[in-house]
Amino acid sequence: MKPTTDMHPAGRELQVLELAAKGMTDKQIAATLNISAGTVGSYWRRILSKYNSSSRTEVVARHAHQKAMTALTESSQGDPQLLEEMATRTLAQANELAQRNLLQAITESSLEYISGQKGFREVFERFLQEVLGLTQS
Repeated sequence: MKPTTDMHPAGRELQVLELAAKGMTDKQIAATLNISAGTVGSYWRRILSKYNSSSRTEVVARHAHQKAMTALTESSQGDPQLLEEMATRTLAQANELAQRNLLQAITESSLEYISGQKGFREVFERFLQEVLGLTQS
């Protein structure tokens, strides 16, 4: 993991990051915060910049790791074995989150196409945008 800058997300940026850590997609985050998906994307660009990262998954993992480390430091002296275990679990959770979000994008796209709500091209374009957003490609 790359070292973080001195800047930390606050306000809406922090809300977007926390909701993403719970497994929400940009579409779900937008609905929860009553903002547009484009606005969520803007917040993500600022968050990624603050963390000097190109991966949302990495940012969510680093944020979760920072929160856990802060809580552990405040509550105890921090056993090195426990700290290593937490780092390993945080990375595993980030990978699971990325897989879950990709699966959700596939499921939503498939349902849109099967139900006839949208044509193949529309579904593919939306799916492509979701994948590009998830992978920051």
